[in-house]
Amino acid sequence: MGLKKEETRKLSSKRYRMSDEDDYRYSSGEEYSEEGEEEVLEKNPKRAQPAKSLTPASVGTRSASSATGSTFKKKDVDYFGVSPEQLQRDQASLTAEIAELVKVPEDHASILLVEFRWDKEKLLDQFYSDPEKTRIRAGAIQGDISKMIPTNATGLFQCPVTYEKVPFCETLSMGCEKPGEPEHRFSLEAWQDYLICRVQDGASCLFTRCQARGCTCVVSPRVWRLVLGDVRGERAQVAARKDALTRYERILSSNYVDMNRHIKWCPAPSCGWAVQAIGPCREVTCQNCHLSFCFRCGLDAHAPLSCKGLAEWNEKCSNESETANWFVANTKKCPNCSTHIEKNQGCNHMHCNMCKYDFCWICLGKWADHGANTGGFYQCNKYDPSTSKKKEDDVSQAKRELDRYIHYYKRYQGHDQSLKYAAKQREQAEARMTELQKKGGKGWIDVQFIMEAAEQLIECRRVLKYTYAYAFQMPDGPRKQLFEFSQGQLEQNTEKLHELSEKDVEAIDRSELINYTRVTKGFLQKLLEEVAREELEGFGATTS
Repeated sequence: MGLKKEETRKLSSKRYRMSDEDDYRYSSGEEYSEEGEEEVLEKNPKRAQPAKSLTPASVGTRSASSATGSTFKKKDVDYFGVSPEQLQRDQASLTAEIAELVKVPEDHASILLVEFRWDKEKLLDQFYSDPEKTRIRAGAIQGDISKMIPTNATGLFQCPVTYEKVPFCETLSMGCEKPGEPEHRFSLEAWQDYLICRVQDGASCLFTRCQARGCTCVVSPRVWRLVLGDVRGERAQVAARKDALTRYERILSSNYVDMNRHIKWCPAPSCGWAVQAIGPCREVTCQNCHLSFCFRCGLDAHAPLSCKGLAEWNEKCSNESETANWFVANTKKCPNCSTHIEKNQGCNHMHCNMCKYDFCWICLGKWADHGANTGGFYQCNKYDPSTSKKKEDDVSQAKRELDRYIHYYKRYQGHDQSLKYAAKQREQAEARMTELQKKGGKGWIDVQFIMEAAEQLIECRRVLKYTYAYAFQMPDGPRKQLFEFSQGQLEQNTEKLHELSEKDVEAIDRSELINYTRVTKGFLQKLLEEVAREELEGFGATTS
C-alpha cells in the first residue's frame, strides 16, 4: 500500500487534528480526565498568544491574524476560534491527507472519514488491517470519476428511473457496478431529484447510496457538487438545486464538528464559528461573538458549578417540584374532604366550599370544638406535650426547604440581572473609551482599563451567579463556610468594581479602577482554585 503503518503515523502526527486516542502532554504534568470534573478551573482568557505549531503533543496556537482568529491561552489549556471558511479548509486538508496516506482517491477518503466519524487514527487502524473490507463497509467503491459523465458520447440513453430517453452527455454513473452487472447509469434529472429528496432527511443524507437496487456505494461530496451544481434549466430548478447543495454543505460541515470531540460549535444564534481545543478545556470564549460557554455541555459558562450540578439546578428551577413545595407550605387539606385550601384572610375560622365543613386553620380541628362550651376559642394555642413526640409535619419541612431554595435562588437571579447590566456596560465601553481619549488627550492603550474592567465584571457576575447554585448543593460544614467566606470577598469587591466602573468618564479614577480590577480578579481566581482543589480531593458540592 505504499507507506508502512509506522511511517504513516509519523506523518499523521504532524497534523493538529486529534482523535479520541490522541495522547496529551502538559508541561505541568496535569492529567486530562475524560469525566471532566477533576480539572483545575481557570479564569476566562483575554489576550491572544503568539503563533506556534498545532500538534496534540505540544500546546500551540494559530497566528492572531489568521482566518481562525486569535488563540486563547490558559496556562496549560489552549483553544482557538475557527471560522466557517477555515472549517471547510480543514475538512479539505484532512481529506487530502487521508487520500495521500492510504493511496485512495479523495472521493473515497471523504466517504471513509464520514464513516469513521472523522477519526483519523481509527480509520487508519481499520484500513491497514483490511483495506478492501474497510472500503466496502464504508461504501467507498465509486469508480473512475472521469467516466461519470460521458461528454463525448453520442446517442440516446433510456433512464431506468424516469423511463425517458436522454442524450448520453446528460447521464451519470458512479462506476460502482460489479463485474457482469449492467451499468448503474441514470439521467442527471433523476440524480437531481433523488439528491434533492435525500437532503431533506438531514444528517443521514451523508450516507446516500447509489440509486441501483442493492448497491452500497455511497454518493461522495464530489458527486453531490457535480449533480446539484448544474446551472442549466429553468431558474426555479437551478435555485432548488442550489438550496439543496447549500444545505448538504452545511450538514457536511456540521458532521465534521459534531463528530469531533475537540471541536464545538459556538451556541450563540447565527454565529457560525466553532472553537477547537488543543488540550483540556472547560470554559472557552468564541472569537467571533465573544460568548463564553462550557466546552463540555455547550451551555453558558457555569464555573464553579459542574455540568451535572447545572443540570440538576436548572431542573429544580424549571420543574414543578418547587411549585408543589409551595403548595404544601402555603395550603392545608380540609380535614373532612382533603381538598387543598389556601388561607386568604386573617381569621383562622375556615369554611370548606366543597364539603361545607368548618375547621380551625391552626390545629385543623372542628370549629365547633373551639366554642365557649369547650373552654373558649383558640384552645389550640396551648402546647400539648403529647404532640412533641411526633415527627415534624410535612408543612413545616416543606416550608423550610422552600425558604432555603428561595434564599439561594433570589441571589442567583440578582447576579443574573447584574450580569445583563454588565453586558450592556461592555457594549458601551468602547464609546466611553473614545470619550475619555478625546477629553483626556490619552492614547488608545491608556484607556483600555475601561474595557478590562467591564470584561472582568462580566466574568465575576457570571461566576457569582453560579456560586449560589453551587452553595445550594453543598452540604453544611466547615468547607461550605470557607466557600461562603471566599464568595463574600468576591461579591464585596465585585460590587465595588461595578460602582467604580459606572461613574462618568470624567469622574473615573484610573488607578483605583485598575487596582480593583486586579484585586477582584485575584479573588475570583482564588475562589475557583479552592473549588478545584475541593473537587480533586472528593469534596465540594454533592453533585460534582
